[in-house]
Amino acid sequence: MSVITFPLSGLSWLSGLSGFLPRLLACVLVSCLAGCDLLWDTDGGPPAGPHSVGGTLSGLSSGQQVTLRMLGAVGLHTAGLHAGPAAVEQPAVAPPDVLTLASNGPFTFPAPVAHGGSYTILVDSQPAGEVCTVGNAQGHAITHDVSDVRVACSSTVYTVGGTLAGLAAGQQLSLLNNAADPLVLAANGAFRFREPIARGGSYAVTVASQPAGQVCSVTFGSGAGVMADVGNVSVTCSTQTYVVGGTLSGLNPGQQLTLLDNGGDPLVLAANGSFRFDSPVADGSRYLVTVGSQPAGQVCSVANGSGTGAAGDVSNVNVACSTDMYTLGGTLSGLEAGQQLTLLDNGGNPLTLTANGSFQFPNGVAYGGSYAVSVGTQPVAQICSVGNASGSAVSADVGNLDVVCAAHSVYASNLQSGTLSQYVMDSSGMLAAMSPSSVGAGTNPEGLALDPGGRHVYAVNTTSSTISQYAVGSTGALGAISPATATTGASPYAIVVDPTGQFAYATNNTGNTVSQYSIGSNGALASMPQPQVGTGNAPYSIAVDPTGHYAYVVNDGDATLSQYLLGAGGALTPLSPPSVTTGAMPVGIAIDPTGHYVYVTNTGDNTLSQYSVGSGGALVPMSPPTLGTGQEPEGIVVDPSGRHVYVANYGDNTVSQYTVGSNGALTPMTPSTAATGTGPRYLAVAPSGGFLYVTNYTSGSVWQYAIGSDGALAPLATAAVGAGSGTWGIVAR
Repeated sequence: MSVITFPLSGLSWLSGLSGFLPRLLACVLVSCLAGCDLLWDTDGGPPAGPHSVGGTLSGLSSGQQVTLRMLGAVGLHTAGLHAGPAAVEQPAVAPPDVLTLASNGPFTFPAPVAHGGSYTILVDSQPAGEVCTVGNAQGHAITHDVSDVRVACSSTVYTVGGTLAGLAAGQQLSLLNNAADPLVLAANGAFRFREPIARGGSYAVTVASQPAGQVCSVTFGSGAGVMADVGNVSVTCSTQTYVVGGTLSGLNPGQQLTLLDNGGDPLVLAANGSFRFDSPVADGSRYLVTVGSQPAGQVCSVANGSGTGAAGDVSNVNVACSTDMYTLGGTLSGLEAGQQLTLLDNGGNPLTLTANGSFQFPNGVAYGGSYAVSVGTQPVAQICSVGNASGSAVSADVGNLDVVCAAHSVYASNLQSGTLSQYVMDSSGMLAAMSPSSVGAGTNPEGLALDPGGRHVYAVNTTSSTISQYAVGSTGALGAISPATATTGASPYAIVVDPTGQFAYATNNTGNTVSQYSIGSNGALASMPQPQVGTGNAPYSIAVDPTGHYAYVVNDGDATLSQYLLGAGGALTPLSPPSVTTGAMPVGIAIDPTGHYVYVTNTGDNTLSQYSVGSGGALVPMSPPTLGTGQEPEGIVVDPSGRHVYVANYGDNTVSQYTVGSNGALTPMTPSTAATGTGPRYLAVAPSGGFLYVTNYTSGSVWQYAIGSDGALAPLATAAVGAGSGTWGIVAR
């Protein structure tokens, strides 16, 4: 089969035609109409298609209506290969298709899209008092009917924003959300899209136009089933870029599929072999390869499709296609009435669940393919985790995914008691002791860490130089895993788990090292081949950035902050320079959700140091480099929106509260502090972002606060709950 293109121009009266047959007749009869291309099979037949486009509308109130507009493009032609089996796009815009909907349920646009064509769906007119948001708003190189467009409407709306870093002075870039709402950025710092999204809706942030001489890439740019404001979209720009590619296998002759990277940069593949995306990704950013459009009669699955903190070309993405397709599903339990969660497979293919019972992803897994199921959006008042979440070389239906939801829980270490207190969090943020109210730990437990999936908790035991490791049960209660402990260096103070849940790191205060571990399938820690790496003097706290690419260690003894690259297998390698200076006696550290800013508390001089994350992960002091806190600041935390920072001041029994500026610099709120218990040490924010919890060492309690819309803290009706003796670390699940 070869491609014949009929370039046409003139005859504007044909612009109102829709559907394949009118376009075909126009192409045959007239040779001068702009924007009409035709794929013609030279063995005597017309191209396949056209294809219908539709989906489901939900949440629209009775008596309301929403109008959608579909912009279609005809003729994504397979004109040759470049850097692998990628088709060359030669689009021509088709007439818009407008559809007004007045009731929830399935819908289909009256006019189809041509085989090989593309579409973009926008909201042309919103219902009164509501916002409707379109998910799966774009499709490229369509080869079959489309039925997965999701339109969610609600009177409750949420904002979408994040942080831009690395943009050169005098440059600008343009972002889109859900293929609409263009936002032009000309300076680094915080940003927010003008148009909100509906409760339960989707967002997909892409780069519409790049700055001259740079490439900007989006991390954490997409989500579905949204139930809160989104503030962690991260856009990184750099002159250093890397290509993303891999290998396609199993695609049948005459078929094609479309891949997306970070929700954009569509790449149409029409033959097996190596491929490469046209647009590279910026240094230090993320790549996420998903299937945008499946081939007719086949399913393609992506393996090795995601990575964070890009530091080199990527060539190991593996896309396997097959006519042998297997279902992917399992069972959901514990979800409360009125709640919902969204699951992802291989970073895409979102599935929103609103009731317990069996479930199945709409797209299955190809023979020999892989799956990796994660929670994309958690319920508002619960946390859900996935068991049996991944598999490869699939050769049968998968039905053992085990998704369990439970109330949010909080765990606090009690240094003097040698225990961990455990609490259930209700929808108002109030904590109540579980049964049992505590579990045993080693001698003098201090720092705590929770894995990203919420399935395991780790506590470092300072005097016994061990890590207690626990599995989280269906009710949130902790149970020791086997083995119950892992060994550390001398006097471990803090522990952190990387964002992938594959690696853990513990600071050894008197050993001047960091112990590094890989995490097994049951949550057990195993020392890496190089079990420890050096730090500065008396390392105290440790944090890993959200991309999982960099780690930072606070050194209390020499007022420095060690900085590392997470290399192959998670091993830490010092950056250049290996450290930066802090204030006197640094103790706590926190990183904002976008990974662009780092904050450190300095107990010795009652200050907070603030840094921007520069190229390659090296920290650069902000201006001003420090600002004041209360007396003897220790723990520090950034809320999930990235807009507020809180510091526990051990010396004057207060919590300092700050707002985060557009450049990451902090400004004290009014009032600048909130009262707490005696001897506050560390803090944790609820995953929903609505509540803050503070451990109080001297009074042996956990104080609990509501976080207002402006970030200000207000004690809950019961300001404190009891804990053990010498309450220290805390995590919220």
